[in-house]
Amino acid sequence: MKPVSAIVSVFFFLILLLLPCWTNAKQHDVAIERLVFEQQSEDEERLVVVLQEELTPRIFRIDGEKPRIVIDLPSTRYHGENVITLPEANLARKIRVGSHDDPVAKTRIVLDLVSNIPVRYQQQYSPETRQLKIILTSGLVQLKQSGTIAPDKRNSEDYGVKEEQSSPEKGPQPDTDELVAADEPADEISASEQEIDEQKAAPSSPSEHLPEAVQTAQDGRADVAVSGAEQISPSGVEDDGGDSQDPPGADFAADDVLVSTGEVESLVPPDLVNITFDRTSGEGEMVKFHLNDYDLPRVSVQEQEQPRIYCDFTNPKHDTTVEETILPQGDFVRKIHIETRGMPELLRVVIDLVPGKNYDLRQVLFKADRLFVLVITELEPEFQRE
Repeated sequence: MKPVSAIVSVFFFLILLLLPCWTNAKQHDVAIERLVFEQQSEDEERLVVVLQEELTPRIFRIDGEKPRIVIDLPSTRYHGENVITLPEANLARKIRVGSHDDPVAKTRIVLDLVSNIPVRYQQQYSPETRQLKIILTSGLVQLKQSGTIAPDKRNSEDYGVKEEQSSPEKGPQPDTDELVAADEPADEISASEQEIDEQKAAPSSPSEHLPEAVQTAQDGRADVAVSGAEQISPSGVEDDGGDSQDPPGADFAADDVLVSTGEVESLVPPDLVNITFDRTSGEGEMVKFHLNDYDLPRVSVQEQEQPRIYCDFTNPKHDTTVEETILPQGDFVRKIHIETRGMPELLRVVIDLVPGKNYDLRQVLFKADRLFVLVITELEPEFQRE
């Protein structure tokens, strides 16, 4: 019996010895070492998340009366302050952090933005330093540089918008959907923040690197014929007579400008900075839209005797340097012009094509350059309609 008892004792000893190692391997969580908020200038601020290891976050923005940026970090642990107020910041109000363990460990960081001025954000990640940076910039910075707005220190009264105007009710309103209450510790992520309507938030990830040119149309061909047939609907393109689809590049909607109410709305920079025409690439004729942000146009086409491409921007403004009419004298593109009559709610760019040809239309986004390109080529004979 003694040898059997000794074997059993050794067996249980080995189990107890290996159990912590197995548990650590299964429940390995990345530590969030610290959160740092930096003010680079009056018009640029940064939230720096320092991680123990590299991981893939989910980042999106929620607009409304309480605009905020949400950062979800799976399999992470955070032991710092749960609420960090930012009294000296110009573009953000506070940082809130919550976490939960069921079904897996996750940490959510909410960066509450100001609502009285437009705010943009970008994200950067450095594998070398394991730092995730959320870079905030003022939507008014370009107007300041052009001299339209005096560069005095910003506050809500400077722009004719008071803090209480962001909510129609009188007195301060409680943050009913907040992740963390300001006067209590954060142990869990609230269900209302966790179950966010996906239609209002577009996720993005800095580690999911996009190629320099991101083609937003699918691989199928979309021909613009002049035979008088029914209008075609290429991928990501809207039919005039049917239900509109999501515009190309909808994944980048999280980078749209936050537009506040009141007089600030009139100060938001235009989305369209310039339009250029290029026929030297060998890939066809290109109409290039130089953008201020990722607010891409909705594209639709017209067949008939005069084939046209319509590009509708929801922001009716455009830069004063944009030419109203461009005559490129291309083989495919005959005229590019801006229509504003009868459409105060949008900006329409019309591209007139040379009749008598069947066209292939592609839509390409160069994200880093904020450049949206329509590539127009003629279909090969085997793809043309009979």
